[in-house]
Amino acid sequence: MLTLEMMSSEGEVFSPVNGVPEVSNAGAGLEQVIFRAVSQSAEGLGETHGFVRLRVALDIDENATPEAEAVTPVWNWKRRSLPQRPQTFCMPLVRKDVFTGAVDGVITGLTLDLTTAVGTGSLASFWGTGSSYYIEVIGGDHEGHRWDIDEAQSTATMLRIDLSNSRNTMATLPITLQGDLVAIRAHWTFNDLFPVSRFSSNTAQNLADRVIMLDRATGLLREFWLFTNSGSPKWVLSGDARLTSQNGRVVDAAEGAFLHARGTPVTLPQAGVARTNAFVCPLRAGMNLVGAGWAVPMSPLDRGMTTLAGFKADPDASKADRIHVWRGDVESMEAYTSYTFMDFGGSQFWDKMGDADLVDSGLEPLFDAWRAAFVISRAGNATWTQQPPTP
Repeated sequence: MLTLEMMSSEGEVFSPVNGVPEVSNAGAGLEQVIFRAVSQSAEGLGETHGFVRLRVALDIDENATPEAEAVTPVWNWKRRSLPQRPQTFCMPLVRKDVFTGAVDGVITGLTLDLTTAVGTGSLASFWGTGSSYYIEVIGGDHEGHRWDIDEAQSTATMLRIDLSNSRNTMATLPITLQGDLVAIRAHWTFNDLFPVSRFSSNTAQNLADRVIMLDRATGLLREFWLFTNSGSPKWVLSGDARLTSQNGRVVDAAEGAFLHARGTPVTLPQAGVARTNAFVCPLRAGMNLVGAGWAVPMSPLDRGMTTLAGFKADPDASKADRIHVWRGDVESMEAYTSYTFMDFGGSQFWDKMGDADLVDSGLEPLFDAWRAAFVISRAGNATWTQQPPTP
């Protein structure tokens, strides 16, 4: 028996969705089961986001007491509304794993041996046309780290890693990855997250909808705008005279952005799988526009922003790490609420700037689940690792 279960944004437990699925023959002894308009069900109506999973129960003797039960990974959905002003954005969910397995070993510092996990299959069967992939360590010594894959150089059982890619959270492929559990996932792209059909294009850059992201290599903000392109809109980089399409540009797991709807308000539905493992979010020295690893609000302490994790506190605010939260996400204004990692009398805490009482904000949910924030790191923090939120 298959049961679709939902938990609302304010809920604490999953409840069955009282909808009747569409069941059809998929061939080869398989059935296809489709639950449609889940967000419009009685359980989801009025919600802007929620959590769903599928429960599978095996009741051999049909006595209403299953002999075995299992649930799928949790999927999250979000219906985002963008008014005509800059809003921050992040995608805290991942795409469905195409493969998971333990690493047999690391070969020549470039290749992961997955022979045992692959078995008689082939890694090549997982590569989809037009997609690029990465591995995320979901269990073991290096949990939360990510590397881009060189699909063309990979074989049936050997996974070649692109060590030159700036999205990697570690510059090398350590031999201690042996035994770690990894997942292969496709990257999110502009096409996936910012479909051109939902945004307003224009031939004039200053009138078109835009996406603003931070270039990690330079620390500079880069603007992408939606060019009409004779009826086939495409995202292009500001200053690119060739107007090269950026529709396939990868949006990294830890990357935040600003979305600016200029033409008309935008409704942006999104869905993905909830991450269950730790999440590495490397910081460059200086400004970082970071996203989230999970679709739940979190505080600085939830995200492990402590001295032990490499964050710098100082009695002098100009020397301490800092957080800037965009007020324009909830108010019609262009300003930030800022927090400084203060060291006062030997105690370290996140202090709201302008707060004369020095109140500790470390447990406040400053980070919205679907928003980005600026983190100013004085020295950089390449190994900032966040742990999954408590269920």
